[in-house]
Formats: sequence, structure tokens, C-alpha cells
Amino acid sequence: MDGNAAVHAAGIKAMLYSDPNRQAPSDPLYTSDETTFAHDCTGSRIQGAYQQYLMDPASSSLRTLWKNWIASQSVGVTWDAIFEDNANDVLYLPTLPCNYSAGSWLAAAQELNSAQAPTPIIYSGLRIDDEKELNVSPNVIGGLQEGCYSSRDEPKAIKYWALIENNEIAMAQQGKMFLLLWGRHGRREQRGRQPAIYLQFISTDIRSGIDRSVGVVRDAFALPRHAGNASRRSGPTRPDPERHQRSEAD
Repeated sequence: MDGNAAVHAAGIKAMLYSDPNRQAPSDPLYTSDETTFAHDCTGSRIQGAYQQYLMDPASSSLRTLWKNWIASQSVGVTWDAIFEDNANDVLYLPTLPCNYSAGSWLAAAQELNSAQAPTPIIYSGLRIDDEKELNVSPNVIGGLQEGCYSSRDEPKAIKYWALIENNEIAMAQQGKMFLLLWGRHGRREQRGRQPAIYLQFISTDIRSGIDRSVGVVRDAFALPRHAGNASRRSGPTRPDPERHQRSEAD
């Protein structure tokens, strides 16, 4: 029996969150097996934000732990994808792993994902250089970009928007899903930005001839107070260009 049957019957995709790349003591992949953790050149673990430790994607034990955990969470449930947070990500850490190289870390991240086959994986971190190289794993079906088309900071916004557009186009060309996630949810500067962000996303699709079935938008803007008990979040969803055209015409 599919525990997500009602969700799927409504035409909604179900994705399970996981983070095999950062683990805190209360997290499911945190064990006493020291080989699953990354270490600096003193042999110490590397701790980042939220008391989470950097894990070692080259660890065969970590790959098995993640695979077994996914299996345990899939009993009686069908997931359309497993979300992998902090993939190939060593940003915002106090130090790097001993003898770190971007190429070897990326290769280990690719193998970590491939070890989960045939489970479909969607990774985060398209802002990272060479992150799209994770697409080589056949079971990777997409990636997520944060802060999409939502920044008004100049001149950073222009450069960052170009990066986002290039990623959106490249992911589509490779037949991978491109997920949008806005940052700074609900802040005052984001109010009223939804139509502009949707239209930027759609126009990139149209101008580039992208198959729009491979894009997903997560709308996490705060609703006005008069919205009552309506949900503060909707997504993932796809924007309806005809709806926006009608809105502009009204």
C-alpha cells in the first residue's frame, strides 16, 4: 500500500528531505563510526552551523547508512525523489577537510549519489561551481537553486541572475529538473515580487525553448494578514503563464 496514495491521486509529487552531508547528534545518519565524518589535518571533525558536522562523501559506511535510511523511510510509501541537502558543499565552514581538493570532493559526491541508485535524487546547491557535474549520476533527476530572481541588490543581482538563467537553461538541456527556492522569505522587500519572479522564470523558458515540464517553483512568500487561515506556503508548483497574462490584461 502506498502511504502517499492520496497525495499522488491529487497530482502532487512527494519528495523526502535528507541531508547525508551534514549531521548533528540528533540526526538519523549520525553514528559512532568515525569514518563517516570529514576531518581536518589535526584529525578533528569539522563543525558548521546548527551543530552539524561535515560528513565524508567518500565514506562507504556513509553511503550504506544513507541507503538504509532511505529504505526505512520508504516502507509502504512511494517517493518521487529524495532531496539531498548540502550536496558537494564545503561553504561556510571554519576549515576545509585535510588535503581537500574540489575535484576529489566532487567525485566522492557523485559516487555518494550513484550508490543510491535506482533511487531518484534531487540535490541542492546549484550556486556552487561545477555543481551540475552531479548530473552524471544516472539516478540524479534534478537540482535546486536558492534565491532565484528575487534579489534587488545591485550590481550583484545582475551577475547572479545571469548565473541563475544559465543554470536553468543548462539543466533543461541535460534533461534535469530545475527547482527554484527563494531566499529571505516574507521580508518586506519581497512583497509584490511574485509576478516578476514567475515571469522571469517563464520568459527564460520561452526565450530558450526550454521544456517547461522540467521546472519547479517553490513559493514561500508570506501572505497578507487578511488571508486568514490560508496556508503560508504553496509548492512545489508550476507557474501558469496564461494566468499571469490574464492578470496583466485585467
